[in-house]
Amino acid sequence: MLNLITDAMKQRREKAWDEIDREGLKKRLDELLDGPLGTDDKEFAGMQKGLSGKKDYIFTFLDNPDVPYDNNASERAVRPAKTKQKVAGLFRTFLGAETYAVIHSVIDTAKKQDLSPFRELQLIAQLKPSMLTL
Repeated sequence: MLNLITDAMKQRREKAWDEIDREGLKKRLDELLDGPLGTDDKEFAGMQKGLSGKKDYIFTFLDNPDVPYDNNASERAVRPAKTKQKVAGLFRTFLGAETYAVIHSVIDTAKKQDLSPFRELQLIAQLKPSMLTL
């Protein structure tokens, strides 16, 4: 399975979009998920069964060019919150943690959409308090 995922990611990264062997990769996936395991290990059987139920989604990054083949952007997005938690030790209140998460989300989303984070926060601050919810 690891070799299959690695091959799929490599093709997405290195080949032109129309040259990716989607059918070949999906056939290999079907063979892995539908074939016998060669072991009586219940954990492997459970993993195979779980992946079989989600096999239409495993290669979404091969069907949609807007879906990244890795989760690096997600990892980068949560890094500041984890760093703050490590430095401060914790958030003092749940509301404080939630507020931090919302503000960080607004800033990160603005950056990803090539908007000014400061301007977006200004626009939010101009809303009536009854329009603001966490």
